[in-house]
Amino acid sequence: MRRRALVVDDEPAQRRIMRRYLEAEGYEVLEAPDGGEGLARFRAERVDLVVSDVIMEPEDGLALLRGVRGLDPSVPFILVSGAPDLAMAQAAVREGADDFVFKPVERASFLHSLGRVLERRQLREELAVARRREAERTSQAEALDARRRSLLDLVLHEVADAAATVRTSAQALEGCAGDEGARLLTDLDAGLGNVLDVLRVVAAVERMEAGEAEPAAPLSLVRALEEAGAPPGSIRGRPGGPSIGACAEAVVPTLRVLLGRSRVRSGGEPLCLELVGDPPGFSIAPFPALAGEEGRDGALLLARYAFEALGARVTLEGGRLHVRWSGLRGRA
Repeated sequence: MRRRALVVDDEPAQRRIMRRYLEAEGYEVLEAPDGGEGLARFRAERVDLVVSDVIMEPEDGLALLRGVRGLDPSVPFILVSGAPDLAMAQAAVREGADDFVFKPVERASFLHSLGRVLERRQLREELAVARRREAERTSQAEALDARRRSLLDLVLHEVADAAATVRTSAQALEGCAGDEGARLLTDLDAGLGNVLDVLRVVAAVERMEAGEAEPAAPLSLVRALEEAGAPPGSIRGRPGGPSIGACAEAVVPTLRVLLGRSRVRSGGEPLCLELVGDPPGFSIAPFPALAGEEGRDGALLLARYAFEALGARVTLEGGRLHVRWSGLRGRA
């Protein structure tokens, strides 16, 4: 389909000149003698380019420019004037003209102006396409994040239901299915509880990173360790410990998994939970992991996932897990 240009000028000779230039560039050319007729033709026809004189009666080129921009803000528009008035040219550009050329219009200078205008239009279109694509990608990413959080909440709910069912079954079978059956159900209950805690941690971190975490009352680290099941007498060091605020939702279940894993892997050796003060944090010992396997240790991965998301630094040194927050008090 041929490109179509609208030439608006009250001088027929000027319209003929512009027609020759544009037809040589492959345009189909429409004509109008003033701004009013030009706007009517623009409304009635598909137009890819407007070239208009400025001074015309009864409707001038600036009125045409405003009318065209009200209908199509992107169509290329070149104004032509016989009066070399720089202030008028600046005003025209502010009104939305893409370029301003002065008569007499030489073919080379007109084609140079036309090339600049079309290049700028192409760049604007490419930028608009890029912005639309970026907005679509952002929207899709947000939708996927929301869907992932919803799915995680659903899995959390299902696992909680399963854990409650197993717990009820263990209680019902206790004393009538033998010690072995009750022990198996208790182990399964503990395993499901462990999975549930991991899912709680992931859900809490997801909500926090999405800015959806509900503010929580400050909770001391000692209280968090006790809620997580720290053995009586195992907590040593500075009393109270740092305060945990909105991140408590992720801290307590993480500690529960870490303490449970440490007790199992310690072979019955008592745990030592030592509070430290500068920067505030704690350590758990023993926390054994074979050399070279730290990156594959589930509890260590969970600790790093949860605590590093909350601004802490997690290290494993000599069988002791260290968790330090430089700004934990600010989360209270």
